Amino acid sequence: MKDRSEPEDTRLTLDYPSAIMLRAAQLLREDPARIVTADLRMTLELAGLVCWNGADGEVWFWEFLSEENLHGDADEVRELMGEHLLNTANDPRAAGRAVVAGPDFDNPPRATIVSPADASQLVNVHNGYEPGAQLYRSTRCPTLIGGESQARSDEARRIASQANLDSERYLRHLVA
Repeated sequence: MKDRSEPEDTRLTLDYPSAIMLRAAQLLREDPARIVTADLRMTLELAGLVCWNGADGEVWFWEFLSEENLHGDADEVRELMGEHLLNTANDPRAAGRAVVAGPDFDNPPRATIVSPADASQLVNVHNGYEPGAQLYRSTRCPTLIGGESQARSDEARRIASQANLDSERYLRHLVA
């Protein structure tokens, strides 16, 4: 498997956490009681997004992959998802629950967020070709994006950051 710490790995750009914060906010808008971990700091230990209390007692996880870096390598995607499935299953928050690839996002299946690092950059996210895979691509806009789009991005960042704090409290409660 490729070393994912290499500098050219586009998982390590700010597009990666932007895509994750968008989907984390979407999950929490649908159900504010969800316990979610979003890899905004790019630790790459768990999948990009984990919902610890998905439907029917399942733990859902999603891997976020750059379309520019994918090159159609389905085996690499499956290997990465398998690695993160094991890491997630070994986390105390998953105890006694099935860990499965998260469902596709339906509302909306494609979404866009303004990059926190560059207000002229949009990050587009959509469901991938494997269960639990989310694909993202950044697009440059000729002008700075503001107003409502920027407000939605700021809200998504706030929601995802708060979700991480709540998830860490939940973990501390479990191991105490």
